[in-house]
Amino acid sequence: MPLCTLLGDRICCIVLSPENDLSTLYQDCWVALQWVTSHVVATTGNKEPWIENHSDFNRVFVAGDSAGGNIVYNMVMRIGKESLIGDVKLFGAIFAFPFLLFPSVENIEHVLSYKLWNAICPASKPGINSPLVNPVAEKSLTLSMLGCSRLFACTGEKDELVPRETGIHFVEAVKESGWNGDIEFIEIEGEGHCFQAANPEAGKDKDLIKCMASFIQRK
Repeated sequence: MPLCTLLGDRICCIVLSPENDLSTLYQDCWVALQWVTSHVVATTGNKEPWIENHSDFNRVFVAGDSAGGNIVYNMVMRIGKESLIGDVKLFGAIFAFPFLLFPSVENIEHVLSYKLWNAICPASKPGINSPLVNPVAEKSLTLSMLGCSRLFACTGEKDELVPRETGIHFVEAVKESGWNGDIEFIEIEGEGHCFQAANPEAGKDKDLIKCMASFIQRK
């Protein structure tokens, strides 16, 4: 990384940084998801008894907020074109304040998430045009391939990292794609990025957790 090289030169020290690129993160999550669904196959080993004996594999959900929401997006899109072990179907997905980028967001070049992504993927790489972060990029798969039956998304009116318009654009793009599933979307007034993590037992934090729980429990 240029930053590591610059730092090492400036203070005359050895700087070590990971060689693996960002895609390794997504692959790790995919392997973990496949491990979970492998519990439906009798012949596979390395099983966790709690998962094997107490799980309903007809109601599998993935969920994440912020960068986790980005991971959820990439997993659900991959499920749309690749099968999970045991042919398990993903029932639902929760995208909470997902770290995504849409060029149509006003003044996108000044948005913090845009700046952070460009630091991760500099100009020599796809940047905002990367399918990893931009659902409507030229090389992105169509959102009609989302590999789940139900989708919950939320955004905060005063989100300082991922602007509220991002969540709105995402939901609109899913609807326009022709995806055949149910969508639930809420915008929380007066709240910022992932506010529910601060005090999930009180106020709007608790209300959002209830909404997520209701989404998962609904038949």
